[in-house]
Amino acid sequence: MPSLVQPPLDADEFRRQGRLVVDFIADYYARIDEYTVRPAVVPGLNINPFTWAASPAATELEVIRHRHQLARQGAASPGEVVVTHFSFQKAARIAGIRRGNYREIPTTRESGFTLSPKALHAVRAYEAAGRVPLFLCATVGTTPTAAVDPLRELCAAVSGHDVWVHVDAAYAGAACVCPEFRHAIAGAEAVDSFSTNPHKWLLANMDCCALWARRPEALTAALGTDHGVILKDPSA
Repeated sequence: MPSLVQPPLDADEFRRQGRLVVDFIADYYARIDEYTVRPAVVPGLNINPFTWAASPAATELEVIRHRHQLARQGAASPGEVVVTHFSFQKAARIAGIRRGNYREIPTTRESGFTLSPKALHAVRAYEAAGRVPLFLCATVGTTPTAAVDPLRELCAAVSGHDVWVHVDAAYAGAACVCPEFRHAIAGAEAVDSFSTNPHKWLLANMDCCALWARRPEALTAALGTDHGVILKDPSA
């Protein structure tokens, strides 16, 4: 059986392959106006669609499914769009929050699909109905629209309500390593946690997620086992 271990490139072979890569890139840019914007292939469904351009069939199927879900929930009126991420719904269920106890807040095309602080006035209505608002997920760079929520204003809207504000900056947060783009996270000093994915823009290995928490002890305490309700040996 031939060995699966490949010998390292020697200096000459490294130069040869490096020149091939440079020539490929140079030729691509020299003829870029000859290429079509979208590939002439039949789209499939076994992919992560992200946008219509990436996979029209998968994206349109996702839109139909989402509209059906909204119709069942009565969540959005004509002209409104609900932008959320399926992983947030999944995380809520894992955390023990029932399906009927989380809210998808509608956004509009006119606002660039950003989350409006005015929409958070519903928090007071939830409290009046006996519910306890506890978590708000804002986004810096939503996957489908690249919308950036106004962090400072959102934090101010829920201030005093003991709501944990998390920022999902998985898609565009990496851009903030550049000073000229840090305005996108203005107000981040007021949030409780912030996450981004270096593997998307910063050439890190898949899956690399950087999570910052203002009070990391709150997370470790929630998952800890050092509590009085746990049976222990009295002599320990």
